[in-house]
Amino acid sequence: MIPFKKYSRYITFFTYALILFLSLIPSSIQGPENADKIGHFCAYAVLSFLCSFSFRNRKILFIAINIILGITIEFIQSFVPGRTMSFFDALANTLGIFTGFMLFKIFIKLTEKD
Repeated sequence: MIPFKKYSRYITFFTYALILFLSLIPSSIQGPENADKIGHFCAYAVLSFLCSFSFRNRKILFIAINIILGITIEFIQSFVPGRTMSFFDALANTLGIFTGFMLFKIFIKLTEKD
């Protein structure tokens, strides 16, 4: 058994809180063009992997919740100073969600005992 299984739901909810906080604080930091897409992709891939691990019987539900969350956050950002709504950020979020889910499936296949 993986040691962090006992705490995986806490880690998952902390990840949700961190993504919400970082996504909704006002920002004036500008990096290279489109570099934030990598951050969006990675954050949501990790979140999706953790949700798949923590809520194994409800993976599809959490995929839907995470997609709705990513799109909703993008919409809300249009009201946050220094933030803008971006279709491509929402797309990076969604691709990250599906990637995290697929990585979880690969992880399970590799760690299953025969």
